[in-house]
Amino acid sequence: MILVAALGLVVACGPSVETRTTPADDKVLVRVPAGEFTMGLTAEQEKTLIEKEGGSADGFNIEKPAHTVNVADFWIDRYLVTNAEYKKFIDANSDYPVPDTEIEQLKSLAWDGVARTFPSGRDFYPVVLVSWFDARAYCQWAGKRLPTEAEWEKAARGTDARLYPWGNEWGSDKSAAGQRGALDASAVGKFPSDASPYTAHDMVGNVWQWTNSLWKPYPYDANDGREDQNAQGERVVRGGMFAFGAAISRVNVRNKLAPTDKSLSVGFRCAQ
Repeated sequence: MILVAALGLVVACGPSVETRTTPADDKVLVRVPAGEFTMGLTAEQEKTLIEKEGGSADGFNIEKPAHTVNVADFWIDRYLVTNAEYKKFIDANSDYPVPDTEIEQLKSLAWDGVARTFPSGRDFYPVVLVSWFDARAYCQWAGKRLPTEAEWEKAARGTDARLYPWGNEWGSDKSAAGQRGALDASAVGKFPSDASPYTAHDMVGNVWQWTNSLWKPYPYDANDGREDQNAQGERVVRGGMFAFGAAISRVNVRNKLAPTDKSLSVGFRCAQ
């Protein structure tokens, strides 16, 4: 009940954005208008991060250069896909395997293969232990798709080149990553003040999020093969995770995983 109330507060108090709902999973999507935005890490932001968080410039190379990207109008899930929502997909596809793992330390997050359900009490937590292929299958079932890396970043940061969905200053009260010693993801929607300019939530600091994009260097070019769903190679994940703080849980941080990888810290949201 607390989560439901929090989600209602976000919708009521957030900026005015156009929304729609997909019938299959009953998820709300927010509209991100067409147009240009700055993608990647600017020189000024790099300097600030080095001064505040330490590290070397080499660690930021995969986020550079900052460049302008023009994306078409699209929609994106306001929230990460939860266990309860993923179960709708599992129930509708009786032969599809449930999220599971062979890693003993992660077994507590694995689904029951007989009952075909998630661990008790994790209804509103982001679904994890899902591969890129699993995330894509869910999105297709729901009449959606995975967002491109560029779409994900624009939905997270808007058009003013901010560092975090809510602005340029780190907020320790705005994500699981801000909670000292966090060892687990947070329930989706737990931090209502983390909204992006388009009222997308949990964009950073909860779990990494699959995108459609193949891992390639910047500048981003949607026509260079990186959005080919049939191509082989590592796929981009965005958003950081609960175990990282201000240095990693940013809108321009990039990481890569094999599309078959499954982790306790990787989930997804869909786009249209």
